[in-house]
Amino acid sequence: MGPLTLFTNIFSDPSLLPVQYPGRCLRRRLNTNQCQRCVSSCPSGAVTLNDREIVLNEKKCTGCMACTAACPQDALESEYDLNEFVHSCRGDSSIVISCARQKQAGPHEIVLPCVGILSNQVLSAILIMNSKSVVINVSGCAGCCNQVASDNFIQDYRQITECLAERITTKTTLIHNKEQLHDIIVDRRLYLTNIRNIVTKVTKKNLVFNPTVQPDEKDTTRRIPLKIRLFKNLVAELDSEARKNILKLFCPQLSINENCTVCPLCKGICPTGAIQIERAEGSKNLQFNSLDCSGCGLCVEFCKKNALSMY
Repeated sequence: MGPLTLFTNIFSDPSLLPVQYPGRCLRRRLNTNQCQRCVSSCPSGAVTLNDREIVLNEKKCTGCMACTAACPQDALESEYDLNEFVHSCRGDSSIVISCARQKQAGPHEIVLPCVGILSNQVLSAILIMNSKSVVINVSGCAGCCNQVASDNFIQDYRQITECLAERITTKTTLIHNKEQLHDIIVDRRLYLTNIRNIVTKVTKKNLVFNPTVQPDEKDTTRRIPLKIRLFKNLVAELDSEARKNILKLFCPQLSINENCTVCPLCKGICPTGAIQIERAEGSKNLQFNSLDCSGCGLCVEFCKKNALSMY
């Protein structure tokens, strides 16, 4: 078996496919909910819906992980450890990030299944953390079966960097041409020698994966998605003014009008616990924590008084 065959066979490994957690799906939580963000984000048509069931066609799935970034409640999740990934991006050294389908640029490169796995929250966290520099290598994305996912990522990257222009603390660069990596890319003469090492680098054994947990063990009544927790932890390190600006840009906001009777419906349906009822001196008020909110919109949909709107 040649090295290129080895490289291709990596992606037939079912462990590199999204893992389903049905109990987290918004359609399961509210039977009238019509969310289909996972379907809309999938460029290969591998994700479909059967009433309240997510159906993943493993033969069609190309492992772009865009569905995991799109789902507000992690009903589809990668085994790749995003917490460790974000931690690896911190520090005084320059970081190069690329996907598992590209030739490795250097021994310390961080390899992702695909850049499609990076949600807006995770990307924002990278931009505002205190790192020296982060280079995201998308030079191999053109023509890839996951190009739609990478194109969407690039569009999100540009929008977020524009919004965060005054708050970005990490120098970030998108590399579209492999020649731009001339200082760190491995010599072309070593390609066939190193390809087996590259293959080893991106198999399940060596990618950073979450510990194996059965889906039903991670389904709970209240759960803040990992991408929200990562973003929340980074925002907590900002000064108050920066935190306020970031919240306005990237966190959902909930508007409550005079129709609200402070019934417990929105609090009960909220999957993250972002809505609470505060009681003081004989009165009740809704309290909303935007940092805990996934933006799923169930509270708005479930309110019988049309008292809520999310923006």
